Order: sequence, then structure tokens, then C-alpha cells
Amino acid sequence: MESSVNDVLMFFMAYINASPTSTLQQSLERKEKDDFSGMMTKACEAVRSGNMSQRQAATQFGVPRAMMQKILEGKTCIGAKSGRKPLLGKLEDKLVDYAVDCASLGIGFGKKQFLIMLLSLLPNIR
Repeated sequence: MESSVNDVLMFFMAYINASPTSTLQQSLERKEKDDFSGMMTKACEAVRSGNMSQRQAATQFGVPRAMMQKILEGKTCIGAKSGRKPLLGKLEDKLVDYAVDCASLGIGFGKKQFLIMLLSLLPNIR
């Protein structure tokens, strides 16, 4: 009896550790991200008001000094995402849904058919 309980506990612990990201982890990461932007805002305001140097503010608020410097110089803003913006946007979601629907129905298509579908939808965007 005791070994079966231990087996169940071991399985449960292994399952929890193997899960990609739990909702608790996701909420903690989101909270840390919100805290980071808040701390970055406070650090920038402390530097702008003249109460601290950039290095002191970065150390006290626990934010990267170089990133704070770029924000203060106006080269970037708090919460900016790196990389290009998507070219297709909502159209890309439609194309993916189309491909998934076709695959679920067992309808195969190649790259050529997919590009023809894309080109037929492009004039509707403009």
C-alpha cells in the first residue's frame, strides 16, 4: 500500500516537472515582466529628476544600465519588442487556419497551391 502511494506521488511529481509551463509559472513570468517595466519606469524617472545617476538607479532598481540608457536617450521605449513587425498580420492567421482545416479534412496541397491562395487574398488587403 505504501509503495503504491509513493509510486503515485513520484508519477505526479514527474508529471508536474515535465509539463511545459504551468499557469502558475506563466502568471509569475507575467508578474515579473510587469514588475520589470514598473522598475524601469521608476529608475528612468529617478535619473530624469536628477536624484540618481544612471549607474546608481540601475543598481538600486535592478534593471540593465544599457537598456535604461537607450530609453533615456529616446532610442527605444519601455516594453518595446525586438524584430520586424509581421508583414501579413491577420492574413497569416487566416492562411494558417486554412492549412490546418485542409489537413484535418485530409486534403493535401503543396507549396504552389498555398502560394496561389496567398496571392488570391492579397488584393483584398489593399
